[in-house]
Amino acid sequence: MATVSYVRVHTAGSIVKSAFAIFARHFGVLFLTVLIFQAPIIAAQVLSVGEAPVFWMLILVSAIIIVIFLSVAPLTVLIADICLGAAPDLGRAFRRAFGTLTGRVVRTVLLVWVTLAVGFLLLVVPIMIFATWYMLALCVVVLERTSPRASLRRSKLLGKGFYLRNLGVLVLMSVITFVSAAIVGAVVSAVGGAIGLPLRLIVLIGGVIGAACAVPGSIAPILLYYDMRCRKEGYDTRRLAEDLSH
Repeated sequence: MATVSYVRVHTAGSIVKSAFAIFARHFGVLFLTVLIFQAPIIAAQVLSVGEAPVFWMLILVSAIIIVIFLSVAPLTVLIADICLGAAPDLGRAFRRAFGTLTGRVVRTVLLVWVTLAVGFLLLVVPIMIFATWYMLALCVVVLERTSPRASLRRSKLLGKGFYLRNLGVLVLMSVITFVSAAIVGAVVSAVGGAIGLPLRLIVLIGGVIGAACAVPGSIAPILLYYDMRCRKEGYDTRRLAEDLSH
């Protein structure tokens, strides 16, 4: 299999295009990875149909944010394999991301989540700043094996000089994910209601489709990580292979 040169300097447009290209070519393994994390959330959504008060909805939203972050860890390994011309291996990705690195990955995710929660309480601008600074932290943990705090510092440093561009990519991918999931969800609801499907089944189908829509948005930070290191450190596939072998 020929190596695909995603480990290179990217434009904002090429990151978006590449994220969807990778998703289309390796749909099965990437979708399954995200679905594994989303499954408990989807189950909670199905069980809470017509019952969830505002408090529990906030808990559910927080959980969704956390699992989306967690899914980036094995996706980082899968995308690295793809970039190196190897067949993406789900088992290897989870062993690498959640073997000896489990503690670091989880602590990094929680640290980012707490930071974003503080940013949310401080209104929109701080949360966008924190999201921009720390969007690369999971890639740093998995490939560079740094501590959680060092990963956040490294993420902020890597993105320096490109914060607005990176934020633009993050916002664009979030909008695409939200709009596509909303459109498909509306179609599923309309068709399901018309043919008399139970509401819980409609929610289940919508949740599974929503997980698929979320995949390209989770790939984009990984490509941004490659872009930043290529621009600033002359990163290439050889060094990626070295990082992945450690």
